[in-house]
Amino acid sequence: MNIVRIALVAVTAFVVLAAPSLPANPVTVVYPAKVDLSPPLRDLPAAVPVAPGESREINPLGIIPRPSPEAHAGTSPDPVVQDFFTFGDAPTTTPAPSVNFGGIGNTFGVLPPDTTGHVGPNHFVQAVNLGFAVYNKAGAIQAGFPKNLNTIWSGFGGSCQTHNDGDPIVLHDQMADRWLISQFAVTYPGTDFWQCVAVSQTADPTGSWYRYAYQWTTSAPHKLNDYPHFGIWPDGYYMTVNQFFGDQSGW
Repeated sequence: MNIVRIALVAVTAFVVLAAPSLPANPVTVVYPAKVDLSPPLRDLPAAVPVAPGESREINPLGIIPRPSPEAHAGTSPDPVVQDFFTFGDAPTTTPAPSVNFGGIGNTFGVLPPDTTGHVGPNHFVQAVNLGFAVYNKAGAIQAGFPKNLNTIWSGFGGSCQTHNDGDPIVLHDQMADRWLISQFAVTYPGTDFWQCVAVSQTADPTGSWYRYAYQWTTSAPHKLNDYPHFGIWPDGYYMTVNQFFGDQSGW
């Protein structure tokens, strides 16, 4: 069995205007604590919906104040702001979708649902807090779906198996024709923070997946890997997060 190994690289970026004496950006390489290959997802149990109402956001979020009308006194509109769209013979209206069908709703009861999804050559994969589903391109849900997100890590062990905490991401890697699904596993407030990543073994998202568990921090100050997002590049998958100190309380 060939296991694809992925290392997460955390980079702290600075915008440098006039400070050449700043130190180089610190880089931390984190290797997975565990890697394996899952059974085919189509064979794993379907999800059982839960009662709605659980909130999963950090509070308070804070509000950026908007300038008052008095702050704009004496100003005038920007004379070069474009207020129209033209590009040769390009249409000025959005074309109708080729296929339109309903996905899974907020059947897992978490607020907000953090809806995400991606389209591949033969499938559409959608995720919400705390589950996911696979459809064909005509909109038919595949047998056995939806499933809990942590179903992907069934039998894997550790927090990725026992936690189903959400903030999901679904991406289709067009270059490799593979799927990526990720969610975090956190004990909050606390210090046990993980990023659970899975990459499909083939182009079929109902088949087996390579599974990875990354411990986000191993020493103080422990930070929560909130709101993870991924980008696909030719040389790897790149992830960003919002980091919160683990001693905060409340979602």
